[in-house]
Amino acid sequence: MGSLGHIMRGSGIEEVLLLLYREHTIEHTLSGKAYARAIRAHFLIQSALVQLLIHYLANADGSMLQSVIIDSVSEQR
Repeated sequence: MGSLGHIMRGSGIEEVLLLLYREHTIEHTLSGKAYARAIRAHFLIQSALVQLLIHYLANADGSMLQSVIIDSVSEQR
């Protein structure tokens, strides 16, 4: 978790984590010391990003979302 925190530092993850945790907790979360909090935070951030992506694809063009789904199914076969 510490390496992920090091790579993501400066990307805006600190501001997102400020919505979840207090300021002194963020340093422990990004350094990997607060492992359970870091896991929870990364899952929440990933879930929010996926929801934004799906919302964008659905609103951009209905055929675009259908194309993405069909392409991913055909790649799995």
